[in-house]
Amino acid sequence: MKKGKFLLLVTLILSFVFALCLSGATVFAETGAEGEGEGSETTDNVVEYNDLWTGGTATRTDKGMTLSVESGNKAQYKYEFAIGAGKSLTFTATSEYTSEEVKNIFYLTFISGTDSVVAYFDSKNNVKINKEDGEGKLLASLENVTVEFTENKIKIAGQEFDCDLDESYATIQVFAYYNTKIDFSTINGIDLKTEVKTTDVDPVIIAKDGIFSRTKVIIAHQYSVSYKTYDMFSGIKENKLEYKMVGEDDSKYRSTVSSSAFEFRVLGEVTLRITAVASSGNSVIYTQNFTVEKGDIVTNDSIKYEIDKTQYDKVQASIQDKIVDSDGQYIPIGDNFYYIDVSEYIKSDFFDSDELTYKVYYADKSASDFTSTSSKYFEITQPGKHVYFVMATDGLGKGLIYDDDFKTNNEYYEAGEYLGVTIEMAGFYRVDRNDDKEVTAIHELVVPAFIFEINNNAKPKVTLGKQDTGVIGKEYKISSITVESSNTTTKTYELYFMSKSDYEWYKANNTTVSGKEFDKGSFENDSDYLNEFNALKEGKTINGKVIKLQAITSDSDEEFDSLDLTFTPKNKGAYYVKCNVLAENASSDTVVTYAIKVEKSVSSNKYESEFFKYNWKSFVYLGISIASAIGILCVLFIKPKKKTNKEDKEI
Repeated sequence: MKKGKFLLLVTLILSFVFALCLSGATVFAETGAEGEGEGSETTDNVVEYNDLWTGGTATRTDKGMTLSVESGNKAQYKYEFAIGAGKSLTFTATSEYTSEEVKNIFYLTFISGTDSVVAYFDSKNNVKINKEDGEGKLLASLENVTVEFTENKIKIAGQEFDCDLDESYATIQVFAYYNTKIDFSTINGIDLKTEVKTTDVDPVIIAKDGIFSRTKVIIAHQYSVSYKTYDMFSGIKENKLEYKMVGEDDSKYRSTVSSSAFEFRVLGEVTLRITAVASSGNSVIYTQNFTVEKGDIVTNDSIKYEIDKTQYDKVQASIQDKIVDSDGQYIPIGDNFYYIDVSEYIKSDFFDSDELTYKVYYADKSASDFTSTSSKYFEITQPGKHVYFVMATDGLGKGLIYDDDFKTNNEYYEAGEYLGVTIEMAGFYRVDRNDDKEVTAIHELVVPAFIFEINNNAKPKVTLGKQDTGVIGKEYKISSITVESSNTTTKTYELYFMSKSDYEWYKANNTTVSGKEFDKGSFENDSDYLNEFNALKEGKTINGKVIKLQAITSDSDEEFDSLDLTFTPKNKGAYYVKCNVLAENASSDTVVTYAIKVEKSVSSNKYESEFFKYNWKSFVYLGISIASAIGILCVLFIKPKKKTNKEDKEI
């Protein structure tokens, strides 16, 4: 086994073993028997909430205590044990990390007072002290690695390092990555395979920022509790949430709504107790005191802002980062602006911040008053100045409410001088008014307001579709070019041509393009495609042959019309249209269409008519028919002239 892996495993095992000894992480916990419950207490079993604490598992094996970290997870454990002359620990570490790249797979941190030493173990069995990268000392393997402590020295598998840890006690932390397992076999000479029992390990409570950040609650109001319990070996049997009056005997503890929620039914000083019970029978306790008040004591003043100029400026800077990208482009008109969360500056005497209801009021330069929304965003409908502020109410409907009373007692100001008062933060300030409702005095800030400007400099966006195949000699209409812009734009188009022989050479000899042919679909993005286009405009040598795009103008044989976007292909090859869009705010976009491929010509066949050759008899018969028809008409309609008899005349 390589030294790096072995050291990493050692670190993880140490962490795991100590975690077993402490059996997890807890906030303000008392271990062992139930305490008196008078106030909050902190012990060695208390840690802040961190998902890393549950990224691994611990088990008893024939090797001792084993810490395992699953693929993609991380694990971290803390333990406290005596170090000094004659103290040591032994571990074996294994990891399934197989990448050729050298990575730290675990590390051990030894802390004493304000001093610390970090031993990093990488996938190649190197150990490095107080540095993650660079050269270290190579271990033969990570099997049966012994870590020894002497005054100002730490020895790992025989490799000695200087350190500043000279106190009699220190805390060890283990942090592991990837598929890693550490088996701790001995600590301070104790054989973990036989001498340490799983029942020696206490469970833990894991919480974030304590269970509560305040000490006042309302009677009969239900509150939720955010915490986890964890026992590495035997598992958690049950979690109990109970409360009693301060000063009462522990036998007076009352059950709550559930293990994750409570509501007090008594007034005065109350102790809340959380008990995590492991299957082994061991338990750990957390307690915290509260003052329980009647609901009618809650007023609108029980919720207020606590924000200073530095914090205000931090929010304003975050807003600027949201509305302007790294290229200086503002979010487009019509997009949604997601406001910065300021709940950390809103404090309630009786409720946690996540129990409050927030409402945002916003206005642009054309608005006569503020519009409200319960969403986390509002739409930017026009450029210019925008103002917004956040109000909050609790479960009793009390707090910061934007109504007529609020408008009467407060006035909106932006930075400047007013009535001899310097305003640094925009927002609503408590004011005094005379009988004419004019402001006569300005007092403290009640609700801050945040201001930002939207400049309409959003870039136009050009989207392209694939082009049809062209035919030599037939007019082609360029299509599938769409321009989107919130500004008036000017569009110009250029036409370029690559001959069939150059196109085929490009495709056969180019090694820098995925599809090898010069077409939009052969490039990862429009930017790379445009760069290649610009290079081909100047001429680019590919495997000894210069490939250059030919510009086609309105005077060319192709008769390019840049207004109607039509042209008549004259040669086989590929035609390209470069579209340049310039917006009135001086922003622009340039794209090149897909290739318009031309492979054939319009075909026209000359032939001699053989109609009369095969139809002469029909014409003869048709002639006879016509002559007959004429004869019939003559017989029917033309009468013969009467003859005169001379003899009749003489009589």
